[in-house]
Formats: sequence, structure tokens, C-alpha cells
Amino acid sequence: MSDVPAAKYRTLFTVVALSLVVLGVMSAMDVSNQTYTGYFTDGNNKVTLVDAGSPAAAAGLQVGDMIKSLNGVAVTDTKGFINMHRPAVGAAWPMVLERGGQTVNVTITMAALRDQDVYVTRAATMLGFCFLGFTLWAYFAAPGAATAALAVFGLSWGFAFLGTPYFESPALRNAVNTLVFDLILLGDALLVYFLLASPSRRPFLDRPSAMKILYVPAVVVAVLFTGFSIVQPEATSAVNVFFRTVGNATLAGYFLVAIIVLFRRFSATPAADRAAHGLGLMLAGAVLGLGPLLVSGIVNLVSPSTVLPGAQYWFLPLGLIPIAFSIAAVRSARRA
Repeated sequence: MSDVPAAKYRTLFTVVALSLVVLGVMSAMDVSNQTYTGYFTDGNNKVTLVDAGSPAAAAGLQVGDMIKSLNGVAVTDTKGFINMHRPAVGAAWPMVLERGGQTVNVTITMAALRDQDVYVTRAATMLGFCFLGFTLWAYFAAPGAATAALAVFGLSWGFAFLGTPYFESPALRNAVNTLVFDLILLGDALLVYFLLASPSRRPFLDRPSAMKILYVPAVVVAVLFTGFSIVQPEATSAVNVFFRTVGNATLAGYFLVAIIVLFRRFSATPAADRAAHGLGLMLAGAVLGLGPLLVSGIVNLVSPSTVLPGAQYWFLPLGLIPIAFSIAAVRSARRA
């Protein structure tokens, strides 16, 4: 993204945001149809956690079990899983497990979401509104290249947290899931751009290769994931590990770069100017917002089977980022 006329994207951002709000509201209304199983895996079909009293516990799942098939579909059958419709509350799905070299057959009965899961879902919806609302407010209040980048970051992550209603079409579900991931990658790259362009444009952005350095990693990984969703190769252990590692490393990498850029800007700015440009506010928002997820991402890369306490709630501090960055961007623009 380069310098843009003041309000060039105002209408586009408004239309996109309203569309995402509609989809998010429809998704929130669909929560009663979602199911709870009570088991978690490491991304490679190894059970890492079984909630006490959950359907998974009642079915006999144990930590360390390797899931081989679900409802008659092998876990390596990517196309089969994409085409599989979600279960209804009360549905009984057979599972084939491998435990200590032995094959174990169990049946898991889907339950309605627990109250705490509903609260987490509602919190994700509010977080999505937070990303949309604050970053668009920053662009409308101080339109420019930097705040436009921030707005796209907010739209992409807002889309991810607001979600969409359940689509009966497997192809549409697959396309939406791929689009969300690709947009998150783009949003992360634009977050780094925002930090390089605000409150003042850094010399790095004037290099001929700057945009390639900034966006190529996101584009390459997005192409890989899009290609996977189209070709649908077997989800073997090697494929699962590769895509999980590449995806997590890219997302964590952009966030680490963002924090490094922000630290350098903060340390290079005279103390009298830090408050005027909201650099301290942004630094606090970034560290507090990203800290838990960076820790979780690093642990997941190093030890995928490790389950951190309360990990399902660690996304909530992310709301500090759009709030802090948007307030800082508007404060800096008004001081200019």
C-alpha cells in the first residue's frame, strides 16, 4: 500500500464493514446449532486434552489417542472432511482411534455448547466489532495511507472473529475458510506497514524492494494454503506438520516484526514526542495484546502436544491492539 488520496477507500471500507457485520450477526445467531465434544488435538490428530464430564470423556477418549477416522471418514481424507456436514446436537458419530498400537472404536455423542463456550463465542463477536469499529474510526478521522493500512488490518481480523453463518455448500465453506486465512496474512503485513508509516514515514518504505520484503512472505504462504484448499491432497502427518509450522511461523513472524519496529520507533523518538504520537500507548497495546498469543504460538511450534491453561481465552487481549493503535493514530494526526 502506498500513499492514497484522503478518502479514497471510505465507501469501500464502509460497504465491506457493513457486510461483515451482517455475516457476524448471522453467525452469532447460529451459536445454538454448534456442538461441543470436549477434546482437543495438536493439529495432527493426536488428542492432547479431554475435558472432564465431556462427551469425549463419556465416549472413552484419552490423552495420547491418535484419531484415525471420524464418522467413517479417514483423517487423511481432506476432501472427505471438507465435504462432511457439521453434526447436529445429539448426533452420535463413530470414531476409530489408535491407542498403544491397538485399534479402539468409540462413539461420541455431540452436546450443545456449554455456557462458557457460548460466552467465548460472544466475546469473539465483540472482539470482531472492536477491530472493525476502532480501525475504521481511525481512518475516517485521519484518512491516509497509514490509517488505510490499519483499517484493512482491522477488517481482516474483524472478519476472522465475527465469522460467518454455516454454509451448506462444502465448496463455499472451504473458500471462506481459505479467504479468512489469506486476509489475516495480508492484514498482518499491513499492520507492519502501518507501524513503518506512522507517525512518520520510515526510510525503509522508500527502498525499491520494500514492498516485496513486506508482502512476499504473506503472498507465498497464502498461495500455498489456497493451492492446498484447491488440490486437497491427503492430510498426512508430514502435510499437517508442514502447514501448521509454516502458518504459525508466518503469523508469529509478522507480529514479532511489528513489535520490533514499534520498539525501535519508541526508543528513537524523543520522550517529549512519544506521548504526542501515542507511541507508549501503542507499545503497551502491542505487548499486552500479542504477548499471550506469541507465547502460545511459540509453544505450539516447539511442543504441539502441550496444552497451556486457559488457552481458549488467550485471544481476548488482542482487542487492545485496534483500540491502542487507532487512538494513537488519531492523536498523532491531530497533533500534526
